[in-house]
Amino acid sequence: MAAKEMLTVARKLLALKGKRLEEEVVRRAVSTTYYALFHLLTEAATGLYVSSGSPAIGVLRRTLNHEPMKAVSGMFSKGNYPKVFQDVASRMPVSEDLKLVAKAFVDLQIEREKADYEFGIKMERSAATLLIEKAEAAFAAWENVKNSDEARLYLAGFLLYKSAWNQDPRGTPAKRPDNTEGNPT
Repeated sequence: MAAKEMLTVARKLLALKGKRLEEEVVRRAVSTTYYALFHLLTEAATGLYVSSGSPAIGVLRRTLNHEPMKAVSGMFSKGNYPKVFQDVASRMPVSEDLKLVAKAFVDLQIEREKADYEFGIKMERSAATLLIEKAEAAFAAWENVKNSDEARLYLAGFLLYKSAWNQDPRGTPAKRPDNTEGNPT
């Protein structure tokens, strides 16, 4: 199922009536909304490395993890590049469109976790509708930036986050797991 179709499914879920399933349907709509944006971005990220018909695409998509994507999105939503790209930041500020996409990703992930795991919190249909609208705005903003260098750096961060992503590009040694500095030998 394409990412855009997932948003349609989320809207259709909210159109269902019936008190008995109210909360469950709203929770499913919130979760589906997050996954629509997640799949839009993972498809774009894997497209940086392999063609859409490649047998490697499934393997590559499964390497993308929610938490690094959220961390990278958190940086970009505030207009920040990671340390490795600090020299680029002054020449290529993060656009409002990419900030919107990144912020929507963070917000939707938080709400998806509530919908999927925090059953003590009541999920309202009106709030779910606003989240779908936020995702739709993110989809539209993504269309504006998806072919830009800033978008490519954002997507690359999903796979690079745990490696060189936060290292200083001028060669400052990274901390080793034992918290000492220096290059491993």
